[in-house]
Amino acid sequence: MNDLLLRSWWMLALRGAIALLFGVLAVLWPGITLLWLAALFAAYALIGCAVSVIGAVKNRESDEEWWLILLLGLFSLGAGVIAVLHPGLTALVLVLIMGANALVIGVLDIAVAIRLRKVIRGEWLLILAGIGSIVFGVLVFLFPGAGALALVWLISVYAVVTGVLLLALAFRARMWARAAGLQ
Repeated sequence: MNDLLLRSWWMLALRGAIALLFGVLAVLWPGITLLWLAALFAAYALIGCAVSVIGAVKNRESDEEWWLILLLGLFSLGAGVIAVLHPGLTALVLVLIMGANALVIGVLDIAVAIRLRKVIRGEWLLILAGIGSIVFGVLVFLFPGAGALALVWLISVYAVVTGVLLLALAFRARMWARAAGLQ
């Protein structure tokens, strides 16, 4: 898992950049309709899926725990495809899909970080990203009827915080990869 992180630091950076971009776009367009929000979420989930699946498949022979990253990508694929195929979903269903996506990704991020805790320093960044995702998911399930504007702001904060944490971890992993001579 350590080698996977070191060789694929770009995967974390891309995931972080996508989350950050998603959050900033949602902040810049607070009056966004739920249809556009569904399109932005679908793009975020599908691109995040592609990044995770590519990183997992690329390292499947060198790392026996590559399947965790693949599982993360496949779950994001499911959420993204649902958002693309059914853009007219009610706000409540879309909110619940986003909440479920955040909960699963949060749990998987924490699982990956726990597996890495003995081989790297800074796994707490991935744990924080996972906790942030879980908190967001729980809040979504507790308050699904929140107004569209409140939802946009909540999603923005979640995406920006997660993006910054993943970017910080990616740059640490890149530094570790250079120190280990893997780049």
